Amino acid sequence: MQFFEAIDGKSYSMAAIVSIDSPRSVIFRDSKSGSEREGIVYPVNLSDGSQVEINEFDRKSWQDIPQSSFAAAPGTVILHPDAGEPRGYFTTPVLGWAIMADRGVCPVTTFGVNDGNGEDHHVLLPTGEVVSFERTLDNIEAWLEGQKSADASA
Repeated sequence: MQFFEAIDGKSYSMAAIVSIDSPRSVIFRDSKSGSEREGIVYPVNLSDGSQVEINEFDRKSWQDIPQSSFAAAPGTVILHPDAGEPRGYFTTPVLGWAIMADRGVCPVTTFGVNDGNGEDHHVLLPTGEVVSFERTLDNIEAWLEGQKSADASA
């Protein structure tokens, strides 16, 4: 089980996070020097109904850490457009899915979570559907048409 530390100095289970609200600006005061600096905090809503705050650095440091994972169905692949390939694309096998702190789900490959980068990937499922963060397409042909349209407008 993973934990995070809130601004109050207490540790909480990552599994207790229900949602993370929009950031807000605050003034931090150094207790020794009395100096002030502006910062950002994120309100975190917990499953017991309470709310704690985390600082911006902590939010950024753990937002991309998978909280849980599960295996992908055999035949699940990430599609990479490539005009040099006869099919117009190449694939990377998806080994599993990672559930992120923000409750998003990302593909996991041998290159890491989200194929080792932060890009939005198009994933071909064994059902024939192509899914991404933006949309779901019925089949790979629809995805290829979209790639051609994107290339033509670029």
